[in-house]
Amino acid sequence: MNYCRNLGFTEDPDYNYLRRMFKELYNRCCFENDFIFDCTIYRYHAQINQESFGIEMGLRKQKKNSSDKSSDPNSP
Repeated sequence: MNYCRNLGFTEDPDYNYLRRMFKELYNRCCFENDFIFDCTIYRYHAQINQESFGIEMGLRKQKKNSSDKSSDPNSP
């Protein structure tokens, strides 16, 4: 933050330096990249919530599982 605050208005930041600092911090904190991002999780939960809300309001029909089809005597 000090580096960024000390930049002049017209100065370009040293992006390589900033990337290196974040990578070193990431490694020091022993984080592991699982390729699951917050935006992906949020989008997935939003989709689940929309589907369940639609079912509750009678706007959508509940999807049948493949196990439900095999137990239904009327299914082909």
